Amino acid sequence: MAKKKKFYQTTVSEFLSGRYGFDELSKIMIILSMILMVVSVLVTYNRWIYLVAIIILGIGYWRMCSKNIKKRKAENDAYLKLISGFSRKARTKLEEQDKAKKYSTFEMHKELGEDGETVYAVYTCRGCGKVLRFEENQGLVKIICPECKNELLDRI
Repeated sequence: MAKKKKFYQTTVSEFLSGRYGFDELSKIMIILSMILMVVSVLVTYNRWIYLVAIIILGIGYWRMCSKNIKKRKAENDAYLKLISGFSRKARTKLEEQDKAKKYSTFEMHKELGEDGETVYAVYTCRGCGKVLRFEENQGLVKIICPECKNELLDRI
């Protein structure tokens, strides 16, 4: 007999599937909010600084739990481009993303399903021409071509 998952385990895993997750912009927002909270306590508990810190913290967590992956990725890319003049880490991350797009073994486009509501991500393998179709909003997926075994890790 298969062991049943506990209620909270099922609920958390279902909630987090298809979510955007943690990125550079969320990380900096959470760190900034923590710094502002400490500053507000040191400056005789300034309520306005603390309120700003709570708002920034909320936005950071909201971004991590968002299902609108395209917008969150565009925001993070804009942030990385903004700080790339100051941060070598941001420059290398942008370069890796560009290189991954340029040398990817798959081409991807979106397609609407027969019901008119379901959106599919359609990948075409550049090695053998095999077409693979996945339903959108599945989160991070490892795509392996069944014919030529090309691999791609992508967020759908």
